[in-house]
Amino acid sequence: MAPKIVDKEEKRKEILSAAMRVFARKGFSASRVIDVAREAGIGKGTVYEYFHSKDEIFLALYEEMKAEFHQRIFVTDKDLPPQERLKRFITSALSAFEEWKDLSHILLDFWAEHRGGGSVDFRFDELYKDARARLAGLIREGIRKGVFRKVNPVHTASLLIAIVDGLLLQWVFNPKSFSLTRIGRDSTDIILKGIEKKKH
Repeated sequence: MAPKIVDKEEKRKEILSAAMRVFARKGFSASRVIDVAREAGIGKGTVYEYFHSKDEIFLALYEEMKAEFHQRIFVTDKDLPPQERLKRFITSALSAFEEWKDLSHILLDFWAEHRGGGSVDFRFDELYKDARARLAGLIREGIRKGVFRKVNPVHTASLLIAIVDGLLLQWVFNPKSFSLTRIGRDSTDIILKGIEKKKH
């Protein structure tokens, strides 16, 4: 019988998917590599063939999250007007979190590991820095084109990110309180009314 061919990339994704479910259910600190292995239906040794430690799994999940968010939130049609692209940033970010419920829960662990000097060495602030720069650039474009009034682009970008974070935090603690997708649409209407240039 020919040996079974293992798709290493697919197996890696299965392990990360299992880890996301385990971390969301138990929290990063309380989770063990054996928990991830059991969730994935494989042996502990197989997990170590792909990742050297629980920390490395956690870091890989963080990198996956960054890549997914970049693709989903920031890759938009450049021909769209600035206000439409701004709207898509907020609605796409919030709907993505609602869709990826497990990721939304372990995001709290990402924050805690970064803020509390945890064992995982990554810079969560780089994600914010990138988002802030992209949003500020979009706002500057809107000001140049005369669709946004003259606001501080960096401060406005920081406020937009804070709104997304604040809504996400409330929703993680009580997902039944509101729909992230719906509140995202309502939020964009309120925000755009605040920064759009008034037509005379």
